[in-house]
Amino acid sequence: MGDEFANLAIEGEMAAQIGANGTIAAVFPVIRLHHFVFRGVRKTLPEIVANNGLNGGFVLPNGDWLLSQDYVERRGELSVLINDRLVASGEL
Repeated sequence: MGDEFANLAIEGEMAAQIGANGTIAAVFPVIRLHHFVFRGVRKTLPEIVANNGLNGGFVLPNGDWLLSQDYVERRGELSVLINDRLVASGEL
């Protein structure tokens, strides 16, 4: 997968599925994939947007998460691990 991206970067996030009545139907973790390319001396948001660096793809959990109501009310911490090594974590 890494060959499909220019300097692959990842970002762990929570996503929400909106129900038919406009309320949150489910909340679940996702991993966003980015092309992390900067050519300028300073890294800037306009450059990463111009380089199409944001939203290069995403990884969804299995379908069981998408159907679960449990995560709408749950509080906790979201962590990103690569090869069992903690890379980042944050409060939800």
